[in-house]
Amino acid sequence: MTSQFTDLVTWRGDSYALVGVEGDGLFSLEDHGLSVVATSTANWRGCVVEYEIQADQLRVQNLRQVGLPTHERDDPLRVVGIKADEDSMGGHKFVGLDLDLAFTGRILLAREQASGLPFRHMGLPPAWRFEEVWDLRLEAGRVVEATDLSERVRQLREAILAGDAPDPSGDPDDDGWIERQFELDIERSLGPHR
Repeated sequence: MTSQFTDLVTWRGDSYALVGVEGDGLFSLEDHGLSVVATSTANWRGCVVEYEIQADQLRVQNLRQVGLPTHERDDPLRVVGIKADEDSMGGHKFVGLDLDLAFTGRILLAREQASGLPFRHMGLPPAWRFEEVWDLRLEAGRVVEATDLSERVRQLREAILAGDAPDPSGDPDDDGWIERQFELDIERSLGPHR
C-alpha cells in the first residue's frame, strides 16, 4: 500500500492537510450522483477535495484527481454547474465550485510534517506526525472554535518515539490495521484522550 493524498483546507492564508474528521456534512461526490474509482495507488479514495475557509465558512473550491468510471468519462459531467476537465495529475477535475457546506462537528488540520520520523508508506498521515495542528469546531459549516494542538501533538510525538506511549494508529500486527490507516478518525490521529 501507498501513502495517500490528503484532502486540503486553505485557512488563514495557509494550506493544511485534513487529518481528522468527526461529524456530518463534509463533501461527498456520491451526494452529487457521481461514483469514483482510484486514479493511482496514492489516491484509493478516487478524489482529492480542496476546501477553503473564508469568513469562517467552510466551502469546497476544487476537486482534483477525480477517478470517474470508464462508462462516465465521455459524458459532460457537472457538479453544481461546473463541467469536469481532465486533470494533469490523472483523472478529472472540477475547479471553482465555491460550494458552501453545512458540516457540523470537528476537523483536524495539519501542516509541516515533523522531521526525523520513521517513514510510513501507508494510508493517510495522522496528526501527531505534523508540527502544526489545529482542531476546528464547526456548526452548520461555520467555524465556532479553533484550538491550537501543536504543543500537545509535539508531546505525544515525543512520547511515541521514546516508547512511552503507543502509536494511536495501532499496531501493524493487529487485525484491521491496514483499513484503519485509511480512516480520518480523530482518535487515530490524537489518541483516546482528547
